Amino acid sequence: MRRARRERVLLVQPYRGFGSPQRALVMGRVLRQPKALYPKDPLARDALDVVRRMLRRGVAGETVRARLHEAVAVTVTDGDGYFRFDLPVVDRRGNGACGWQDVVLQLERDPSAAVTARVFLHPPDSRCLVVSDIDDTVVETGVANRFVMLWRLFVLGPRSRAAVPGFAELLRAVQRGPKGDERNPIVFVSRAPWTIYETLQAFFRLQHFPRDSVLFLREWGLRWYRPVARKDKAHKRALIRHLLQIAPNLPVVLIGDSGQEDAEVYASIVADFPGRVAAVMIRDLAHSVERERAIRSMEIDLGRAGAKLVLATSTLPMAHALAELGFIQRSAVAQVRAALG
Repeated sequence: MRRARRERVLLVQPYRGFGSPQRALVMGRVLRQPKALYPKDPLARDALDVVRRMLRRGVAGETVRARLHEAVAVTVTDGDGYFRFDLPVVDRRGNGACGWQDVVLQLERDPSAAVTARVFLHPPDSRCLVVSDIDDTVVETGVANRFVMLWRLFVLGPRSRAAVPGFAELLRAVQRGPKGDERNPIVFVSRAPWTIYETLQAFFRLQHFPRDSVLFLREWGLRWYRPVARKDKAHKRALIRHLLQIAPNLPVVLIGDSGQEDAEVYASIVADFPGRVAAVMIRDLAHSVERERAIRSMEIDLGRAGAKLVLATSTLPMAHALAELGFIQRSAVAQVRAALG
């Protein structure tokens, strides 16, 4: 007797987007996945959710239509089911679209499968744009140990993850700005897989990271015949370049860690956009003296291009630097210090 196949559903998964009053970057995925089950036991629910995410399959070649106010665009999903829109912001109502806006996404072959993506358009008077790494920068993931990293990425739920002390307070302070009521944009860019997007979003909510933050990940391309993540060293650099082009008038603060190549990637961004990057902040994981020297050696070139280098083991020196640059209130430094215990 043939076993009945588990029902799979076709859906459009939108991700939060980012934009300026002129342009908006919106991403998402068309995929098939098992129909969701919701057992009462939280552990069983988390386990089934991990399995469901692992069984997702992107659908290539699907035509997707996006509408943001009066702007309409059409694109086709790539080989992994992902789509990307770079939409103009056309707001004939004349009220200066900013903050969270709705982008309607539809499948051409099934217009009833419409979903709404949310895109954050930074206000015209925003003071700066923060672009931050995630792994071992604001979340403890242990990227130096591959097994520990994979366990934390795919198995642990949002309540089991640990935030790096002080970063939630620091980023909330930057978002509020020196006036205390600003909405400066915070964008996370990571090499972590889109598979854990919902888990990270839940983690950020639990840890009280800025509510208006936006998260961009990447596709690992895992297959049964290729169980190793696809290499894509250019992913972070290309995406940050795109963000700077979308928000061409904002000074930028880049935050990362010393464990991977964040410092080198950020240095290349500073060189490509002289005068745009106000600060490069690297969390020092203290892996080696040689690594610290390599990062310190970039300080002169970064300074010539207008970027301040901060290499620190904690968030407190970063808070001091951001206060000196005029991006946060002086009182916020004390809040970060209190979070460090």
